[in-house]
Amino acid sequence: MVHFSVGLSTQIGRVGSISKWGNAQLTQQTPSFMVYTRSGHIPHLTWEVVDTQLRLNQTPIYQMTLPSLIEMVGQIAVYKGDARGFCGMPRDSILHLSVLDPLTDRKVGYNDTTTVAIWNHTGKRSVSVPSLIKWCREMEVNSVDSLLDYEFTPETTLKRMNKAVDRTNQWLESIRCQMEDDMGVIACAGGGHSGQHRRKMAHYISSLEGTPIHSVNIDLGGINMEDENTSDLINESINPLDENILRICQGSFSPVEISLLLSKGIDIFDSSWPIKQAEKGIAFEVSAEYPIDSSFSTIDFTLSTLKSDHTSPFPSCKCYTCSKYTRAYLTHLCNTHELLAPLLLVIHNLTQWDRMFQLARDSIHKHSN
Repeated sequence: MVHFSVGLSTQIGRVGSISKWGNAQLTQQTPSFMVYTRSGHIPHLTWEVVDTQLRLNQTPIYQMTLPSLIEMVGQIAVYKGDARGFCGMPRDSILHLSVLDPLTDRKVGYNDTTTVAIWNHTGKRSVSVPSLIKWCREMEVNSVDSLLDYEFTPETTLKRMNKAVDRTNQWLESIRCQMEDDMGVIACAGGGHSGQHRRKMAHYISSLEGTPIHSVNIDLGGINMEDENTSDLINESINPLDENILRICQGSFSPVEISLLLSKGIDIFDSSWPIKQAEKGIAFEVSAEYPIDSSFSTIDFTLSTLKSDHTSPFPSCKCYTCSKYTRAYLTHLCNTHELLAPLLLVIHNLTQWDRMFQLARDSIHKHSN
């Protein structure tokens, strides 16, 4: 289970506190984010680099993505340790298992009555409730997403959407009944572009008897954040929920989109967006007035225009990358496809992402008076 309490709410967002995550004690202030990993590592970083060069303001929750791990879960069982030991992670790492990868495309038409389809470099893999529970125990994660039938597109029939809602709700109940009490089971509330089905899922979660739901993942897969109806769709998923339920939204969202979601009361995100930008050769910096001013600046180091610029990438940033290297050098690394390029950009972008959420927390406190 997840222990969470709301401190204060404003039009900008809300500040809360997490004191327990699954069976792990944790002190974390929200809004915040889970650190995205791929195959048990922050992309492009070794755990030694994370320990010595990445400075985050809070104890991280690592988001383990099942599509990147599913080929190795059998080896973790043979290893007779847990995912931390197998992947060389710090022993006290707090792990959340995400069934879907926020940077992997979803392909509809493959979910069925008992399984959800996930995709990786080897193709399609099917995940059932029994297999998910088995993998959680072998990996010894602290929390896990419930299964979500994400078969919601503008072309999906009403009958198929109703099936998706029923399946998702049934899978949630099955996981809750079979999973250990100290496992943090994150309920999934989807519904795609259908406000009716979003509301139905959220009401079901709110009405569950027995052990209450403490955290919900609001799924926005396939939703264009710029659509005029997006705000209403988010409201349909949130309004039926108790205010003390932790609201999670996993996905590759820009700082502008995060600002909108903060105003809707979302508490936890992930760091897939800054990782994606780093892999494209892009570094970013948010406004000092974030999220009141949600604008952000970017530098594309794949362009040759900076090859003679020997200044710091972002002079106001104190991260390892900005303290040690120049724009010209990062441009050289990106254009010669050196492995050091994404490493340095991931360090900067994650530092900036962490700063962004600290600014959000400070701003909410400031504007509550």
